[in-house]
Amino acid sequence: MDVDSQNDRAVVRAVEQFQAGVDREQSFRFLVDRFYLPVKGFFAKRVFSPDVCLDLTQETFLGLYRGLEGYRAEARFEFWLFRIAKTTHLKWLRTRRRREEAALEGPPAIHRIATEGSDEPEPVVVAEESQLEEILLQERLEKLRAAVQKLPDQMRRCMTLRVYQDLSYREIAELMEVSIDTVKAHLFQARKKLRASLKDAFIEIEF
Repeated sequence: MDVDSQNDRAVVRAVEQFQAGVDREQSFRFLVDRFYLPVKGFFAKRVFSPDVCLDLTQETFLGLYRGLEGYRAEARFEFWLFRIAKTTHLKWLRTRRRREEAALEGPPAIHRIATEGSDEPEPVVVAEESQLEEILLQERLEKLRAAVQKLPDQMRRCMTLRVYQDLSYREIAELMEVSIDTVKAHLFQARKKLRASLKDAFIEIEF
């Protein structure tokens, strides 16, 4: 038996013991030790702040603890765990975006310039460059989302799994029950269609 098969069996055994109430804490600790670095690495690629990365890692394993009773092995445990991680990341992104939007809706920056014949500068409202860039980016993202929704069903699902859920070609192929070559073909065609419909507004994304 190879190492990967042994690891898979050990993970399955730990899950079964946790669900059966046998050495729950020890079984859960095994799963945390086994997957802590991969989950932390997942967030490290997406989050600049080490503190946020640590918080999201801990939140993922908290979600795992709460949901482990309901795991029914319909997908490999690793896939299921990383779906929790991806959901945690998306939730954090939505929260951050809401905060940024709230900041954009606040009062604009005030700069003062001196007017002729007066020593007292007059206030002049100036939109910060970062705010303008954020607005433009949001507009382009909205166009991208709208264009994605117009893609054919299989192509749209493939694109969503790859870009928004960050699944690998193999994971997408297994979920959609198609070949990896079919996944690649869908993504290739999706890129062509998006380039054609968005033109200058196309946002380069790796998929």
